[in-house]
Amino acid sequence: MTLDDLALSERWPADRLAGLPGRVRGVVLRDWARNVSHRFGPSAVDAVRAALGTDSPALADQPDPEAWLPVPLLLRTADALLHDVAGGDPHRLVDLLHDATAAASPRVATWLARRLGPTAFFKKAPDAHPHLYDVGTVTASHTRDSVTFHCAGAALFAHPTWALLQLAALSALLRFLQRTPTRLTATPAGPDALTLTVAWR
Repeated sequence: MTLDDLALSERWPADRLAGLPGRVRGVVLRDWARNVSHRFGPSAVDAVRAALGTDSPALADQPDPEAWLPVPLLLRTADALLHDVAGGDPHRLVDLLHDATAAASPRVATWLARRLGPTAFFKKAPDAHPHLYDVGTVTASHTRDSVTFHCAGAALFAHPTWALLQLAALSALLRFLQRTPTRLTATPAGPDALTLTVAWR
């Protein structure tokens, strides 16, 4: 499934989403309100908070990077951004994530990152996962210009919005590194597993 396929996926019922186990670090939503306001305007932040309803106070404009947040809060925020702010266009989320990546990277770090290339980043992903999420595992296999991530052991991986977020983040990172994706897909691999494949030139 591509980004566009995932954007058309049926949204999970509220009770099924609310029952999804797992927590995510606040760093995943770092400066989300500022970035959303910069890209889409201040009213976009209001739209997200309106979609979150009574759960809105649980999401600070600048979450503590080390704080644990419920996985459903991340997914509802992403759903609101996609459907209520970006008009269902996942490529506008890629733009948002690219802006956030560029804003967080000092000039020297940007130069070094582009010299090292995508593989250097993607090799670190399996080690980063247990710091960012308290459920599931991620392993990776890679070549010089491609990587496949194997995500397993968490119901989170079956949620289409989580898969969409990963593809959007991978696409944004490739753009930041001045690479062009030639393949970017998510393939369900069971009730709690997902395979993400990305290639570039």
